[in-house]
Amino acid sequence: RYSDLVSVDNNGQISIDFNLVSKPLLTNYDDSPSENSQNEIDLIGFYLKGHPVEKYRKDYPNSLTSSIAKKRRGTVEAIVRIHRIKEHRTKTGELMCFIDGFDEIGDISLVLMPNVYRQYADIIKKYSIILVNGNVDERESIKVKTLKVLEV
Repeated sequence: RYSDLVSVDNNGQISIDFNLVSKPLLTNYDDSPSENSQNEIDLIGFYLKGHPVEKYRKDYPNSLTSSIAKKRRGTVEAIVRIHRIKEHRTKTGELMCFIDGFDEIGDISLVLMPNVYRQYADIIKKYSIILVNGNVDERESIKVKTLKVLEV
């Protein structure tokens, strides 16, 4: 009750008994780089610390940016951040996946056929950074052969 918490003395001074109020519970959360970079985009519209893909470029010098990969034909390697994952059932009822990814230059579409999607379905998550190897088709998307998660 309010009267148990607050009292007024003869001089009109208000006093509060803080012993009746419990201290707030604090919860610690793990710091997620992926979530932090997404918050930068959501709040201010750009990356303060640079695009999250940039830090992996030196470790994978053969990886291409999205704009270059889309223009190539044949096998490419690219590092992208997953923006959207869309599952699709084939005519035979198998699940396959379409991924919209982006890097510091632009965006690119990835296609995971049923046999590949079965291998990686459990590890691909929205906002993860992935390294993909595959073939670029005429639609300028990468038909993924192998995939490696670099950051969740």
